[in-house]
Amino acid sequence: MTFASSFAASTTCSSRWRGSVVRLWVSHDERRPQPEPLATNDRLAYLVGIALWLVAIAAVAVMALTGVTADTLGMLVTAGIGIALGTLGLIVVSRPRR
Repeated sequence: MTFASSFAASTTCSSRWRGSVVRLWVSHDERRPQPEPLATNDRLAYLVGIALWLVAIAAVAVMALTGVTADTLGMLVTAGIGIALGTLGLIVVSRPRR
């Protein structure tokens, strides 16, 4: 058996899969019910993220004082933006839902 014939044999549709079709749309009656949303603590996730950005600022400050890195400003700006976005997310998540 040559490669071409073995490849053709392995890629042809067997008789048991011939009627199987992937459907991209399922009618509303056939769908399973939506699961309930999970309860999460979003405030904690944002607070942990902000704390990690504060740790990053402390690490950059130590690196700047010891002269390890030259791009201190870029790292501080990145961490500052991370803290700002985390604080904005914390404000949005903390607001009462309608």
